[in-house]
Amino acid sequence: MLLVAAWFIWSGLNAANPPVRSDLISFKVIDRKTTSITYTVFVRDLSIDHSCSVVARDLDKNLVGQVVDQMPAGSMKPGKNQRTVLIFTRVLAVNAGIASCQ
Repeated sequence: MLLVAAWFIWSGLNAANPPVRSDLISFKVIDRKTTSITYTVFVRDLSIDHSCSVVARDLDKNLVGQVVDQMPAGSMKPGKNQRTVLIFTRVLAVNAGIASCQ
């Protein structure tokens, strides 16, 4: 019984605190070919490289631009790090978001 309780506590804490966490702050369509996205990223291990893939989509939700934002080891500070990235698009984008972070 103690082992089961310990496992539940460990799994709950581990799921609540992932190695990389990101939150979208805002995006802005600058012109027909450029969109800016601002987001925060929190990483637990600052000694390894991290990256986030950010995307822009058109009115029909088609992917029209994608950028991988590279964060080399040692370039980030403990806690939340705010990033602003330009996404160059094929056509006018109407929204942008974070596809994944690792």
